[in-house]
Amino acid sequence: MGKRKAAKKPGKKAKLQPLDKIFRCLFCQQAGAVHCKLDRQEMVSRIECSRCAQWFETKIDHLTEPIDVYSLWIDATEQANRPQANASSSAHRTTNNHREERERPTSTRNTQSADKQRGHEAGAGNDYDPFEEADDDHPEDLPDDLF
Repeated sequence: MGKRKAAKKPGKKAKLQPLDKIFRCLFCQQAGAVHCKLDRQEMVSRIECSRCAQWFETKIDHLTEPIDVYSLWIDATEQANRPQANASSSAHRTTNNHREERERPTSTRNTQSADKQRGHEAGAGNDYDPFEEADDDHPEDLPDDLF
């Protein structure tokens, strides 16, 4: 008779680190200067820097923690700085998209005429591969229910 295998002892559980409640200021870069106050009765939170007096208020719910409010403050600051950059980059993007659309053939008639110019006739030879060029697959030609 064989010997029973010994059961493994359960491993140690990792202790959860407490979430930060004091943060670095986004404007003056002072560590430990930003404090968050959650008013659960009014469902409002205020995060404020004690050094440069920058502050941010937002509505909260019962699950919101100070780190969530700090993340919202970061997002709001980035969004406030973003409109100047988006105006120039969106114009650049539309120019690039317009240029790309002009370079691609827009119908199968254009690809058939291009094949004839290259000497490929439908069924004329075995060396023609219809899947050789991927230019005929446009995102607007795909059905909407794929994704």
